[in-house]
Amino acid sequence: MAVPSTGKWYFEFVPTSMPASNANIGLASSSFDITNATFTYAEHRVYIQSGNKANGSGSVAYGSSWTTSDVIGVAVDMDAGTLVFYKNNTSQGTAFSDLVSSGKTWFPLAANYGSGTFEGNFNFGQRAFAYTAPSGFKALCTQNLPTPTIGATSTTQANDYFNTVIYTGTAPSTQAVTGVGFQPDFVWVKSRSLGVGSLLYDAV
Repeated sequence: MAVPSTGKWYFEFVPTSMPASNANIGLASSSFDITNATFTYAEHRVYIQSGNKANGSGSVAYGSSWTTSDVIGVAVDMDAGTLVFYKNNTSQGTAFSDLVSSGKTWFPLAANYGSGTFEGNFNFGQRAFAYTAPSGFKALCTQNLPTPTIGATSTTQANDYFNTVIYTGTAPSTQAVTGVGFQPDFVWVKSRSLGVGSLLYDAV
């Protein structure tokens, strides 16, 4: 799930198995290339196990080193455009302040650019955080997202965009299906009485 374009968001990562070097926690853009093993790659903003940080400007000194069982908190402020990392509830300071100005869409990232195994567990709020999120920050999970304008209830008008219509066929005559309520862009037709496949139609 992408980090929303506004608001303050928090998640944690706890490594359970570490490589000798080059493990990273942070964010990657929607253009991130997982085969690009370089700390100068501009599509990520990361906190490296050595304590350095990295983005398109390379790897530079930042905070404390981290290892197995350390709790790495990630605080993403999309209103201010800042990214702050925490090690065991201690802020390492603002790592980056260009999240908004970069114009990128950001996703949580755990990556290993070296040899060895890097494993761990993300916590996006599906269970209690190891440490309380910074003031004003919310867990990066769907329950904290705004109510969608298209949804499953009459108040969110789902039937204005999706509908199911059951009809009795008149084969081989032409069939007129009514009652959809709008002009569909995509139609999925399935017989409930014959053992035949589905028919899928795109208006384009």
